[in-house]
Amino acid sequence: MFSLILQSAVISFYGKSIDLFYVNVLCNVIVSSIDRKDEQANILFKDSESDPAYISYSAFLNQDEAEKEATKATTEFTDYTNALTVEQLNVSAQ
Repeated sequence: MFSLILQSAVISFYGKSIDLFYVNVLCNVIVSSIDRKDEQANILFKDSESDPAYISYSAFLNQDEAEKEATKATTEFTDYTNALTVEQLNVSAQ
């Protein structure tokens, strides 16, 4: 499973407010449960031994750069999941 979340937040840094745009990528996660409380939900994830889960966070000062990163991450994940295995490369090299 691949999930990409693009969001923004305002942070205070040395007395200045800064808009940050985040790209969060979740790979190989499996939803184990969803705990709903009022209008908020907590989603619990798990991974598997064969495909460990990982989360990647990137932050940008402008939304255009964050959107470019989101597009790049999607393309790279697609390329990665469609890549040939070592066995397939060995067969094609012969």
